[in-house]
Amino acid sequence: MQAIAKAEEKPLAALRAINNGFNNETIANSSERIAAVVSKEGGANAVRSMVALRSDWEKILGDDGANAMEMLVVCHAMTRSLSNIDSLVLPEQVKSLVYQQFQDNVNRIHDEQWDDLYSCLDPTLRVMRCCCLQWIPVGIYYFAYSGIPRHNLVACPWKHKASLMQFLATRMKGFSPTIELHLPAQLQGRFSKSQSDDSHRLVAEVLAMQPAIRGISGSSWYCDPAALQISPHLSFVRELFEQNGGFLHRLGPTSDAARKALLKSTSRRRLYEEGKYQPTDYARYWARADILRWAGIEVT
Repeated sequence: MQAIAKAEEKPLAALRAINNGFNNETIANSSERIAAVVSKEGGANAVRSMVALRSDWEKILGDDGANAMEMLVVCHAMTRSLSNIDSLVLPEQVKSLVYQQFQDNVNRIHDEQWDDLYSCLDPTLRVMRCCCLQWIPVGIYYFAYSGIPRHNLVACPWKHKASLMQFLATRMKGFSPTIELHLPAQLQGRFSKSQSDDSHRLVAEVLAMQPAIRGISGSSWYCDPAALQISPHLSFVRELFEQNGGFLHRLGPTSDAARKALLKSTSRRRLYEEGKYQPTDYARYWARADILRWAGIEVT
């Protein structure tokens, strides 16, 4: 708490120096909008909301003032979250990853590196979500409490619908609550199988402590067979589900899938521009009992 309070002094001083449209109401309104973004929106919608919010700050406070507002909102969110974290039913290792993320944020503010973070909206949005405990770090991934969207049943190809319904009824045993995993678009280095396995083992520990959660659900372009033909080194993502009792089905192309799939790969981008590859999301589900069995944790 003391480290956050000390870090908060820097953006507060910057905003006081600007003294142009900055007041407590501005902070309150901004905090409410951030809360709405991190709790209700996802994918491209959340990015657009962050762009709009940042634009509002820049109009009132300028670029430096917008950076200061981001830092201040992050500090306030971390302070609130630290007062609630002990009430969360999480393994100590996961809580330590939250503390580490918060310390990284404090260090970035102290070292005046916030501009570097804002160079891409995905990290900024991820930090905001983590600070509000909407996304919780589990190794390379972040997780959020979620559920299986009903529209997945509509999007599922007809030949797989019956199997999906049976899987949801007999293995998942319901639509919610589930854990949804998010992989940051901006990763340092190559995403590896060991990183994925370590993260899923941490998720298994969360599931062991929270028996009401039905398993993992979510969607990703990583599970698209077409993407794996281009980037076979990513096949372990799909194989983890396929080989250990999970269920996958096609959802369809999305702008969010395209944004993420084309971000770091010149080969995927080239094939996309040539009309030979369309980034496509695939839904993935993995039931609690099967995850715990894979992780070697006794099923309760």
